Amino acid sequence: MTLLRLGLSLDAWLSGGLGLVLLAGGGLLSDALGISATFLWAVGGICLAYAAVLWLLQMSPISSAAAGWSVVVANSILVAASLLLLVLGPLQLTSLGDAFVVLQAFAVGSLACLQLVGVRRAGV
Repeated sequence: MTLLRLGLSLDAWLSGGLGLVLLAGGGLLSDALGISATFLWAVGGICLAYAAVLWLLQMSPISSAAAGWSVVVANSILVAASLLLLVLGPLQLTSLGDAFVVLQAFAVGSLACLQLVGVRRAGV
């Protein structure tokens, strides 16, 4: 397995897992995080859709430059948006909510770095 495929696979599993947690537990997590259940459910659905795309990409026999770079850019945008949400966002997050956003931004940023190295090593 190439480093890019590993990065895509890990991202798919983690995005899918987070999506399931948010869809199943959004109502329970809402008060603890300071984020509306509706928002958590929407993010959970987006995470599952993104996981499906990532899974298809990592299963593809041919990794294209556009696909690899698109994932790196999408993950980088998510990290920036998450951090902006903390600083400028309209949400009244709890301390646990702040920690949750920072943790997921760190995880996504780490995956983006792994995928970037994978894209560069693959020469795509």
